[in-house]
Amino acid sequence: MHIVATSPKYLTRDKIPNEVIQGEKDIIKEQLVNTNSTSNKKIDEKNIDKIVNSKMNKWYEENVLSEQTFVIIDHEEENKPTKIVDLVKERGNAINNELSLKEFRILI
Repeated sequence: MHIVATSPKYLTRDKIPNEVIQGEKDIIKEQLVNTNSTSNKKIDEKNIDKIVNSKMNKWYEENVLSEQTFVIIDHEEENKPTKIVDLVKERGNAINNELSLKEFRILI
């Protein structure tokens, strides 16, 4: 149900093609440059890379399954957001075995 609700595009960061990552970074940089040219509050050039990295981390959280926060809440732990990668590790530890995600598919 989580996958259907969040529609991740990739399993892990290393599964994302470099051209997709570079394309997203280019879009973010272009938005920052446009903001700089139209805003009275200028973004310092040395901070642009930090902002790009921060926005890319947010993009990964939205598009990479292993980095997403699990959307189905366990009522005993309502206040504890859990990333998928941590949930898989936790469930593996509960059965004294190592679990990992290999792939996912959405069938329509």
